[in-house]
Amino acid sequence: MAAKRPRHPRKYRPIVRLAEDMGFDTQAELAETLGWHRNSLNDRLMEKVEWTGKDIRKMCEVLRIPQERIGALFFPDVPCMEGEGNRRDPGPI
Repeated sequence: MAAKRPRHPRKYRPIVRLAEDMGFDTQAELAETLGWHRNSLNDRLMEKVEWTGKDIRKMCEVLRIPQERIGALFFPDVPCMEGEGNRRDPGPI
């Protein structure tokens, strides 16, 4: 029987799905590519530790996240200002 994957808070599920779509089968694989320990990645995805600018930049490089999608993926709770589009819908990348 396959091991269950941890359920992430809804807030960062789009990042997890994006990583899966890019071929990262486990958090350990993604963490290694980022140069992090898997617990460091998990702590951010589980909202135990805040993302730093450096963390976000590295994740964007690895997952090829364009600058205009950063707000939707990393700050979905921050209301968007008029003319910025919908931050709640990360949409296709």
